Amino acid sequence: MPDDDDAIFTDPAVLASHGAAVMDHYQRNYDDLDHRTSTDDASEGLSFLLADLMHYAESRGVDFEGALKDARLGYADERLGPGEFVISSTVQVTGTRAAEREATGRATKGQVTGYLTQPEGGQTIYHVAFLGEVNSHQIPPDALRSAPPFPQVPTLAGPVTTMLDAEAALVDTTLRIELSDAPGSTLRLQDIRDHRVLITALCDWTGLGPAQISRLLRPRVNAKLRASGPDPEMPTTSQDATAPAQLAAKDFPVSLHTAGAAEPHNANHPAAPSPSRDRPAANPKNHR
Repeated sequence: MPDDDDAIFTDPAVLASHGAAVMDHYQRNYDDLDHRTSTDDASEGLSFLLADLMHYAESRGVDFEGALKDARLGYADERLGPGEFVISSTVQVTGTRAAEREATGRATKGQVTGYLTQPEGGQTIYHVAFLGEVNSHQIPPDALRSAPPFPQVPTLAGPVTTMLDAEAALVDTTLRIELSDAPGSTLRLQDIRDHRVLITALCDWTGLGPAQISRLLRPRVNAKLRASGPDPEMPTTSQDATAPAQLAAKDFPVSLHTAGAAEPHNANHPAAPSPSRDRPAANPKNHR
């Protein structure tokens, strides 16, 4: 694949040629598949390849459905021209809007949550959500450009694949850590790990620091703390330097490498229906 360049639109025909090259190599495993001359062979060869990739994902502990979701989002974006975005697209504000947001410590990258197309061929206005902000912003396409996709982040609850999901997961994780200060509560090491990998991913993607992200998300955490009972403004009565909330704020001794390791996601999938025909015999020169 070509290098990612969030300012350049890549021709879908070029991307399709990359897929064709993969199919050229893959069909060498079979004697009677020719995806370039037969639509039926192309369809069945693709299904065989996807099945093998599912086996590969399982063997590597990779969430195939999550990867497929990311692929669909990428495909939708790659079919658009410059200045066109779909819901869940990651975008970067430009110009004076970006400068104003940077000056006030706010993120310049966000996620498209909706759009409104003006009648009679008018301009499309995009609704963009930014980290820690309750309301989305209406932004014209000439003030936006594509941003790199948000990276998949492994957590105890499963992989997180969008900025908004990472924000929600970080708020909930922070809440659990702070509530674990209460008598009878227990700090979960996995929450410390999830907190670390989530805030690291958000820092890397937004370009903000941990303190800035914590400040932006503090109102949401406080709102959930109030709903749970304790007053978030009341200081903790514990003087223990290892209190959970203090551990989360300090350099807790958990390596990022260890924190990023998640248990493989095992889902119980129903049995797949039988294909329209069995796989053809393998080419004896090219064993699977």
